[in-house]
Order: sequence, then structure tokens, then C-alpha cells
Amino acid sequence: MDRLAARKLRYYAGLHYPSFVTLTAAGFCGRHPDLPGCTVTADNPTAVYAALDGARRDHIARLVQGGADVPLPNSHLPLAPVVEDAVQVLPLSARFMAAEASA
Repeated sequence: MDRLAARKLRYYAGLHYPSFVTLTAAGFCGRHPDLPGCTVTADNPTAVYAALDGARRDHIARLVQGGADVPLPNSHLPLAPVVEDAVQVLPLSARFMAAEASA
């Protein structure tokens, strides 16, 4: 690996990529949504986070070595799916004012 690739790898590996862990019938599944294909499974949450860290580094290394663009963490992505029937969550002061207005 040349020096530029090594610097890119250190840079991207040092970024914080959000991770999501879910409980499935087979155990725990973890993924980095900003790194498509970067998914792991394990028996417990601690093992998932440890495996995700290694998988993230390996995934970024493959992208850098292959000359592909490495996606940046995108904080603008929704953290949860949008549900049409979801209850709107208001800040405490807004809920208090709404309760006062209806009383």
C-alpha cells in the first residue's frame, strides 16, 4: 500500500460511522448503513460491536486498496424508518402548552 492509500485508510478508519444492532432469531445483527455490505452477526451485543469495528476497517481497506470512493458518514440519513401512523413527539414545553390550551 502506498503512502497516500495508507493516509486515506487512517483518515476513513478514524471517522465515526453510525452502527445499528438488531436482535434477530439467529442472534444479533449489526450494520453500518453508510457502508453498504458491512454487516456482521454474533451471539451477543458486545461481540457484534467488536465484529463491526473490524468489519468497518476491513471494508474501508478493501475500498481504498481497490481505488473506490469511500462513503462518508451521512448524518442526514433518517435514524428510524418513517411511520405514517407514528405519534408526534413534542418537546416538554410544547406538550405543556398544548395541554394548557385544551384545558
